[in-house]
Amino acid sequence: MMMAGKSAGEDVAVAGRMSLKSAGEDVAVAGRMSLEEQLDVMARQLNEITGELSRQREERLRWSELVADVVPLAKQSMTTVTSHLEEDACNFDD
Repeated sequence: MMMAGKSAGEDVAVAGRMSLKSAGEDVAVAGRMSLEEQLDVMARQLNEITGELSRQREERLRWSELVADVVPLAKQSMTTVTSHLEEDACNFDD
């Protein structure tokens, strides 16, 4: 959203800073933060990253379990279909 008197570039720059703030830190303010504040920001960011990694690991596990369940079913289905097609092919030869 553009504010009166601002160019599109300025608005993008403001939006970029806003997205950095939502991630836990405004780069422009980082130099004025105490070491303890910077460590707190880094700890929050690390928590976000580890949470995302945990979610990704769980997602990979769910996909692995799904593949392990579906592959035998797909193989059995292909075997059954192939068998039926072979039987039908024999009937056409008569």
